[in-house]
Amino acid sequence: MVATPLIGLITDISTNWISNLFAAVFGTVFLAEIADKTQLVTLLYASNAATGRLAVFLGSAAALVLASAINVWAGSVLNPLDEP
Repeated sequence: MVATPLIGLITDISTNWISNLFAAVFGTVFLAEIADKTQLVTLLYASNAATGRLAVFLGSAAALVLASAINVWAGSVLNPLDEP
């Protein structure tokens, strides 16, 4: 089967490395976003009693996911420029 070598390759990758990378990225982005303009704007929207808090949460979460996706794409595009 074609999938068997691929599954072996995936299982050979250290999950500890992946979890460490995830923790590092999560921690740095989370700390960078605390008291950021985005968070303050979200706080102001959510503090208004007339607004739906679920809509504020979903809107801000979608914006952050899209911004992160664009940044990951831009990083992958710029990666060849880093190679000698």
